[in-house]
Amino acid sequence: MIVQWIIVFFAYVLLDIIWAEYTKAIASKKRMMASLWSAIIPVMSAILFVAFISNMWLLTAAACGAFVGTWLSLSIDD
Repeated sequence: MIVQWIIVFFAYVLLDIIWAEYTKAIASKKRMMASLWSAIIPVMSAILFVAFISNMWLLTAAACGAFVGTWLSLSIDD
């Protein structure tokens, strides 16, 4: 259980960083980078969605991971 929680947490950290990079690429009109990021997002989202079906408590890991991912993504730019 704890291993799955940790995996989902870090997967969501990564997914949130990817979303932030996608948004920055769109804002900067970088077509190729935005397209590459947009190809990764649905695949990762689908994999993580399957994890939630088996255990709804993993949503707490997802929320924490999303928080940390956004914080890291914005911190990297500073």
